[in-house]
Amino acid sequence: MGASDAPAGAPESIRLQIKPGQIRAAIDEMKRFISAESLDQEIDVTKTKRGIKVSISADVLFDSASATVEKRLHPLLHRIAHLATRLAKTVRVEGNTDSAPFASKNYGSNLELSAYRAMNVLKVILEEKAFTPHGASVGAFGEHNPVHARGQTDEERKANRRVDIFITDPPDVESFWYALMQSYLDNANGVGR
Repeated sequence: MGASDAPAGAPESIRLQIKPGQIRAAIDEMKRFISAESLDQEIDVTKTKRGIKVSISADVLFDSASATVEKRLHPLLHRIAHLATRLAKTVRVEGNTDSAPFASKNYGSNLELSAYRAMNVLKVILEEKAFTPHGASVGAFGEHNPVHARGQTDEERKANRRVDIFITDPPDVESFWYALMQSYLDNANGVGR
């Protein structure tokens, strides 16, 4: 990844911080840490169009029907905060569940449970003071973003219960507002009707 791979419109200081091979090195570093913690079967790290994706099984992060992050995973989440800071990136945490109904006095649905899980994971990441939360965000999908659409076997349901953390470019607010205004003007002028 070279300087030209930095987000469009990013300040020059940020674009120059991104060096060739830095993303690959960050992924390799995360994988070494995960392996040293014997979490290879529970956590997957990949490069996607959105950035570095760290997919963590909910079974290792939380007790069943709970949104409290297991203490033993805090060092991993802090490591993610350090990587995001070093790469001049931010994080987006997305909670996902399986479609199995559950009984909980704290959460009324899988969607609500996934929202609280994502928020609590982000809260642990934000404990790391080196991380500047510019643009950090959460998303909740409940059972609506499955890895396995059928989700009928124990293995498929387990894969669907996860938290995905994306180490990604900060949002380009200027481009967002431009696109929003352009859409408004197009609608006002009857474009696309």
